[in-house]
Amino acid sequence: MTARQQQRIDHRDPTVAAFIADCGLATTPVAIKLTGENREDVALQIGRLKDAFGSLIAVTEPRQVSNGVEWIAHGTLLA
Repeated sequence: MTARQQQRIDHRDPTVAAFIADCGLATTPVAIKLTGENREDVALQIGRLKDAFGSLIAVTEPRQVSNGVEWIAHGTLLA
């Protein structure tokens, strides 16, 4: 993990501190791809991930893909 990525992690966040204590920190970010049939489903999952991982996760806003049937968001789990 680069120094810049570590700066983006709020170690004071209780969820983050508990995660680091239990699991430690990864050396590189992990990519996440969320897909769903509608924007609301993807947004709900984004909310759940943010609740679970706090400042350890960064996720884009959901967007509709070219086939018009699927919504997608990309994220990164920093630790």
